[in-house]
Formats: sequence, C-alpha cells, structure tokens
Amino acid sequence: MCASFLSPGKPRQFNIQTRYYDEKKELERMKEKKAEGEDEEYNEYRRERMRSEWKMQRLEEKKSKTQKRLIIYVILAAALVALILML
Repeated sequence: MCASFLSPGKPRQFNIQTRYYDEKKELERMKEKKAEGEDEEYNEYRRERMRSEWKMQRLEEKKSKTQKRLIIYVILAAALVALILML
C-alpha cells in the first residue's frame, strides 16, 4: 500500500478529435441528397449560407464606410491645422 501511495500514477490522456470541414465534400453530399429527394435540408443549407454571406457583405460595407469617413476627417483636420498655421 505504501509503495502505490508514493509512486506517481499514470498521466492523464489528452484525446482530441480533429474537426475538418471540407466545403466541397459538404456541397457534394448536399447535391446527392437533393438528387435523392431531400430538397428541404439542401434548401435550408443554402438559405443559411446566403444569410451568412450577406451578413459578411454588410459588415465589409460598414467597415469600408467607416474607413472612408475617417480618411475624410483626417484630411479636414490636416487642412484646418494648415490653415491655422498659415494665419
């Protein structure tokens, strides 16, 4: 009993299952399901994908507008500073 108390136990095992998403395989699987008649799941997949793409586009447009506005403000501030220094 004393020997097992003093000896270290086995280390904990780390077991992680890798996750890999292959878009081509997923699309192929959806096309096969569509051919088999499971259109509803395929349509839902397409809807979700379109929503996520539109959301990303809106975020990119918003970011672009913000950057343009910032550039305009910097230019106006620089022109104002130059005007003040000239006077």
